[in-house]
Amino acid sequence: MITTDDHDLFAQNYQDWLNDPVLAFHSWLNRQDLKSNSATVYHAMWRKFVEWTASKDIAFDHIEAKHIAWFLDENGLQKHHRYRYIRLIERVFEHLANLRPWQENPASIAAQQRVGVGDNDPTSFLSFPERDALIAFLGQPPQPTTAGAYWKAMRDRALVAVMLGGGLKVFELQQLKTSDIDLDNHTIQIIDHTRQRTRHLTLFHFAHQPLQDWLALRHDSTTAGVFVFASNRKGGMMHAASFFRRTQAILEQIKLFSQRHERASPQTLRNTFAALHYDQGVDDRTVAEWLGLIEPASARRFYLAYRDWQQRHLVAEEPATTLP
Repeated sequence: MITTDDHDLFAQNYQDWLNDPVLAFHSWLNRQDLKSNSATVYHAMWRKFVEWTASKDIAFDHIEAKHIAWFLDENGLQKHHRYRYIRLIERVFEHLANLRPWQENPASIAAQQRVGVGDNDPTSFLSFPERDALIAFLGQPPQPTTAGAYWKAMRDRALVAVMLGGGLKVFELQQLKTSDIDLDNHTIQIIDHTRQRTRHLTLFHFAHQPLQDWLALRHDSTTAGVFVFASNRKGGMMHAASFFRRTQAILEQIKLFSQRHERASPQTLRNTFAALHYDQGVDDRTVAEWLGLIEPASARRFYLAYRDWQQRHLVAEEPATTLP
């Protein structure tokens, strides 16, 4: 067996994970202060996952939540083992985020999609009444009683507005810097370091004021750092799980969402951003470009998922939301 001394530094380089994810994992695992039997189990679990991705020709740096779900389903794993696998993969990608800050954590997304309990929900969207209720809520400034609570409430209002009005992924929101925002033109610059390209998004009108108000407060409160949605006034990066929790906290304040049967998450808001454009007649390939999707097949699949959702929910009424 490979010793800790031989490869103690191996897992500290992202390229090493791409070259040999099993060896890098072993090095990382040796520094986790685990019992030997637990380490042996985790190593076997990781090797099985890596071998499976290789057999499916899925590059390590392109693993997504859907691949994790596919792996768990194909191997017939039950709830307890599914959860352990997701937690293990999530911890690995949390480590990789330290080596490559823009690295998305597919296991965190899989966990939010309830892949761990074998309930991978179909693509979900906000209904027309839910869209209108959320947009109306975002148009009302929060009224907390303390300065600290007001700071957080304004931040959370802005981040939900940008999720719905810009369609960003959670890891893109995490990495978003103040220099990426053009308030005059209401656009956001998203840098895709993996594919070495940049895309520009024009926010829906309802997102303008919440974002502008937040950036003004962020400046006036002398919040440190460069991240738009800082975790605190010291300017730290928000954890991915915080985006899910803050989104849920916002939605819980809207009475209509208490009647919702499907889970609503940041991904639901991103999906609805696309739906808002589809309803205005924007073609699926253009929307896919704004979402950062690469393959034409992905663009078509996403559009068809929306049409399928409409049929499942019997959405027969005309969209009530009027957008610029």
